[in-house]
Order: sequence, then C-alpha cells, then structure tokens
Amino acid sequence: MESNIPNEKIVSAPINIRSTALASLTIMALIVFLEWAQSFFAPIVVGMLLSYALYPIVSFLKRRLWLPHWMGALLVVSALVGVSWFAAGSLQEQVGPLLDKLPNAVKKFTRENDAARYESPSVLEKLHSAAVEVEKAASSDATTADKAAPNDVVKVQIQDDPFDFREYLLGGSMSAVMFMGQFISVLLLVFFILASGRLYKEKLVKISGKTLSKKKLTVGMLEHINRQLRLFFFVTLFGAIFVGIVTWLAFIWLGVEQAALWGVLAGIASMVPYLGPGVIFVATGLVAFLQFATLGMALIVAAVSLAITSVQGNVLTPLMTSRTLAMNAAGVFISLLFWGWLWGPIGLVVATPAMVVIKCVCDHVENLQSFGELLGG
Repeated sequence: MESNIPNEKIVSAPINIRSTALASLTIMALIVFLEWAQSFFAPIVVGMLLSYALYPIVSFLKRRLWLPHWMGALLVVSALVGVSWFAAGSLQEQVGPLLDKLPNAVKKFTRENDAARYESPSVLEKLHSAAVEVEKAASSDATTADKAAPNDVVKVQIQDDPFDFREYLLGGSMSAVMFMGQFISVLLLVFFILASGRLYKEKLVKISGKTLSKKKLTVGMLEHINRQLRLFFFVTLFGAIFVGIVTWLAFIWLGVEQAALWGVLAGIASMVPYLGPGVIFVATGLVAFLQFATLGMALIVAAVSLAITSVQGNVLTPLMTSRTLAMNAAGVFISLLFWGWLWGPIGLVVATPAMVVIKCVCDHVENLQSFGELLGG
C-alpha cells in the first residue's frame, strides 16, 4: 500500500521475538529472586552505598594523616556506631513523652468524634447504619431457617484463636535480633570495603577486558559513578540537615511539642523524595491537631512542614546539583514505587542512589544510552 503523504519515510526496526522474550523472562526471574533473597542482598546494597558515601573521609585520613586504609576505616565505622547510638538514645528520650500523651490524645479525639456524630451523622455513618439493618435482616432470616431445620442438624460455630501474647513477644524479639544482625553485617561490610581501598576498582578494570579501550571505558564509568554518588550523598545530607534545623526552629516558634524529634524525623524523611515529605506532612498535621485541638492550627503546622521540604526539594537541591545530577521526576517516582514494593523501607532508601548508578552505567554503554536518556532530567 502506498502512502498518501509524499516523500514519507517509514522506519521499521526488526524485533527478535525470541531474544526479547528471553530478556523479559530473565528480568522477571531476577526481580523474583531479589525479593526472595532480600535478607541477603539488601545489607550488601546498603553497605556498598555507605562505603561510597564514607570513602572520601578514609581517603582524606590517608592523604593528610598518613593513616592506612584499615585504620581509617576502623575510625569511620566506630564514629558511625557512636553517632547511631547517641541518636537512638536522644530519640528515645523524645519519643517517650510523646507516647505517654498518645492515649489521652486518642481518648480526646474519640470523645470529640462521638459528640460530632450525635450532632450530624455523615454519609458514611448513614451507610453504616443501612449495612447494620441489612445484617439484622439477614440474621433474622438465618434464625428462621435454623428453626425450620431438622433437629439432627449440627450447628457449626467458628471461633477465632485467642491472642497469644507470648507468640507476639517472641516474634518481636526475633525481628529485633534480625535487625541487629543485619546492622552488624552492614557495618562489617562497610569496614571491609573501606579497608580494601581501591582494590575492587582495580580488579574491575582488570577483568573488564584485554583491550585498552574497554579498560578506559570501565575507568570512566567507575569515576562517573563515584562523582555522581558523592554529589548525591552530599546534597542529600546537606538537604536533610537544612530540613531538620529549619523544622526544629519553626516548630519551636509555633509551640509544637517535641520539636527536636520532629526536626530529626523530617530531616531523615527528606532523604526519600516525594513519599518522605508526604508522610511528615500528614504526621505533623495529626500531631498538631491532637495537641492544639483546632483544625486551623493543624493545617498551619502541616503547611509549614510542606513549605520547608518544598524549598529543599525545588530550590536548594536544584541550585546545588545544577544539571550534573538531573534526574527525571517520573523515573525517580517509579523507582521509589518499585524498590519500595520490592524491599519495603530499605528499598525506599536505596531507590534513588540505585537509579543514579543505573543511569551512569546506561550513559557509558552504547546499547543502553537511550534508556539513560529517558532517566535523565
């Protein structure tokens, strides 16, 4: 069939169905395998990302103080443990009073909700009342049918198992033990990677190929990954500190209780794009409503939290990264959804740096450059 448009050129690319299907099956199998082996791969990924973030400190200690890599790695990991221990203790002191006030706040909210319910029932409450009436009618029909049934029919009643507090406590203890085991595994992995220095980089260059062009390509790709990840971690840490301090000062000015705690939580949550600030927005609004008992004050506190994270995400981060770390917003959001579904909270943390690494690899591999262009901003 001839085209009606003159001088039209129709471009058709051959598609190998067999190779495409094989690649699709391989990717799906890899995703299933990563989900199944989460307890093994998640600490490895977190440890590698932490080693990338902390390696400049070890390198600085090597250049300035002439410390060997293993000693610098030991100092850095020890400092990381100390900071984590101090932060956990400080947060525990802040969380305690908040948890003590939570039952009274829930009771207050329940009383106000019951009073509002008696004044003007909502549409949902009317639907609930209608559903109760339908259930009553259905139960009366079932009772009539039971009376009409023969006497030799045995009634079966299903009872739920009682709550086993011992089993619940044992499950929580096992979760805590698993978390501590993974935390120690991450620390050991970070120490070993930092102590090895440039060993793994040299090995990757050595096994990349025998030709000089392949070695140059590998070196360029590794250097690009190093620069991008270090820039990403620096900008993320600076943004988290900015959000934490400004949120703390703003909440003190507004009179919000446990302002320091919410500053720390807001700073940590800002490391997860989109989802983290959204969670803090909802949480601070609920806490302000329970504290001040007014909807207007809750909206003010939540709006202040959202404004701070918006300044950090839309003004501060673009000014610091310029075009060197430009990422597609849709791609970042899809990456968060994927890794969050795959590995839960850990996936949300590693989603963006993993996307940075993937984009760097795609930019240096000819067959993947089009995919890297899609990921770029």
